[in-house]
Amino acid sequence: MRVSDLFFGSSGKMFASAGITIILCMMFIVALRLYWNRRKKAYFSMTISLVIVIIQNVILVVLNRNIGPNTAFWVQLLETIAFIIINMSIYQLYNPSRPRILAFFYTLLAISLAIAGVRTYLVTRTAADSPQHL
Repeated sequence: MRVSDLFFGSSGKMFASAGITIILCMMFIVALRLYWNRRKKAYFSMTISLVIVIIQNVILVVLNRNIGPNTAFWVQLLETIAFIIINMSIYQLYNPSRPRILAFFYTLLAISLAIAGVRTYLVTRTAADSPQHL
C-alpha cells in the first residue's frame, strides 16, 4: 500500500471521516459543557446538530465501500438538516429567537423532509413497477 492510497480513493474517505468524527466528538463535548453551564438554546441546537453530523460520519465510516445511491441520499439529508440547525444555533447565539424566525426554521426543516419523503416514495414506486424486481 502506498502513502497516496491513504489520502485518495475509498480508504482516504474512510480515514477523513474517522478523523472528522474524532474532531466532532470533541466539539460535541465542548458544546454540551457550554449548554450545561449557560443554558442557552443556541448551545442545545449546536449539540443536536453535532450529533447529527457525527451520525452522518459514522455511517460513512461503517459503510465505507458499500454506499449505494439510497444511503448516499440519506447521508446528504442528514448533512442538510445539520446545516440548517447549525445556522439556526449561530443565529441564536447573537439574536433572540422570535416566533417568525422559528417558523422559518421549521419551514426549512419541513421542506427538506418533504423532499426526502417525495424522493423516497418515487424511488420505491419506480422500483416496484420495474420488471427487474419481479
